[in-house]
Amino acid sequence: EGVPPTMQRIDVIELEPKVIAANEATRARRKFDPLGDPRVRVVTNDARGALSLTSRRYGAIVSQPSHPWTAGASHLYTREFMALASSRLADGGVFVQWMNVAFLDEALLRSLTATLLDVFGHVRIYRPDPSTLVFLAARQPLLTEQRLAARGGAPLSVYPAHFGRFGINALEDLVTALAVDEDGARALAAGAPLITDDGNRMATSSVLELGRGLSADAAGRVLAPYDPLQRGAPWIFQGDFARQLDFAYIGRRQMFFRLIDPSGVDRIRRMVPHVEDPAVARFLQAMLIASAGDGARARQLTLEASAADPGNALLGFAYLQGAIGQIARGELDEDLRARVARLPAAAQATLQGARLLTEGRLQELAALDGLLASARWTDPWHLDAVLLRAEWRSRVATPELRGRLADQAISLVDRAVVVQPSLPMFAVRARAALAADRPDVLLESVASVVQWTFAQGIPPAGPPRERALRSLEDLRRILATTTLEQRVDATRLAEVRGRIAEAMGRLQ
Repeated sequence: EGVPPTMQRIDVIELEPKVIAANEATRARRKFDPLGDPRVRVVTNDARGALSLTSRRYGAIVSQPSHPWTAGASHLYTREFMALASSRLADGGVFVQWMNVAFLDEALLRSLTATLLDVFGHVRIYRPDPSTLVFLAARQPLLTEQRLAARGGAPLSVYPAHFGRFGINALEDLVTALAVDEDGARALAAGAPLITDDGNRMATSSVLELGRGLSADAAGRVLAPYDPLQRGAPWIFQGDFARQLDFAYIGRRQMFFRLIDPSGVDRIRRMVPHVEDPAVARFLQAMLIASAGDGARARQLTLEASAADPGNALLGFAYLQGAIGQIARGELDEDLRARVARLPAAAQATLQGARLLTEGRLQELAALDGLLASARWTDPWHLDAVLLRAEWRSRVATPELRGRLADQAISLVDRAVVVQPSLPMFAVRARAALAADRPDVLLESVASVVQWTFAQGIPPAGPPRERALRSLEDLRRILATTTLEQRVDATRLAEVRGRIAEAMGRLQ
């Protein structure tokens, strides 16, 4: 499903025929059907057997077997299998190995890295989410981010919808995901024993059952000394490549994971001294202070930095976000008006749109859509602009336009929530799903709203808790309709209804 359009042929090797049957049985319920892709050829075999029986050379071999200690999977983590995979790679080909951090302790992580390095010579480790590691190995230097920058962002810029589904919208997304570069991998692997068929520690360690597997936070701290962002690697922070990066976006992207992975806050803190742009460094410092709970001090720091650099859009918008309530109510004094006027047009439209939405002036908000759409993915106002674009589409009442525009709202939100899920995003998605008559999307959006209502703890007593209760009561009524019961999975519907009842009990 994730293979980009640039690939011409895909061989899928699957050991268990019932896995293929299950995919075929559920294809009608999927938005994307991988088995319906004309490029796909399914081979029912063991991966090592299938590679041994072919002379084909591949541009990429992706290994994503199950738990490393299970039969049928454990022998896909050894040096011998990696050597076989290497022999089936075309010139310039890459080997990709998936791993859950809970399946590893530090010693196994080092050994797996050492084994890949022994076979391929070049390894990078990506961390697309706090619990997942993706090892990229090749026989030639891996300059993934540099090559992307040299090609003007291609293929991301050529196929934005495809890569956006997986949270890769800009060069900065790859840099943020890169946890260990090639120098770091060599240091991480130094002295570690290899994993072999005769000494397969992946098959015998059972770190998960013994509770020794890495947590997201522990994985982040183990990898920190080898992380190019935290080491201040020159290839990231100096020269033409550094000038193409938006380090403020990298910081914002990383900060989202702080509730799941507290080590990410330290990652930003160690990155700050290496950022040459003083405005970006001050912005990141303010963000760190705000994450520690001192919003007043963070806003004061932003104000001081903005005063020293009044034309800086990043600092200007960051300061104005603290006054978004005033702006939405139209309570702008001369200072706020002057600050808004110095922002780019898309940022001004985002602040204006917040006021129009508050006042229910949806036609005027819709008229700003072109300006809102002009925001670049890395702009600090981009996600606010996306939310506004989805908001007015989800509220259209005209029957002949309602469904189509609500579908557009869902698509807008779906791309954004991969990068930064939030309660407002899922609330808009639920409203749009109702308008588009898409019960499956509605049910899962409601489940996410319930989850994100408590993402940062129980809302405080008073208006915040009352609003949360009203929202949950509205969702409960929506899911009580008999027509919905006939159109979604009954077990899942009962589960989500139970979550709503439990959530309301916590708030009452």
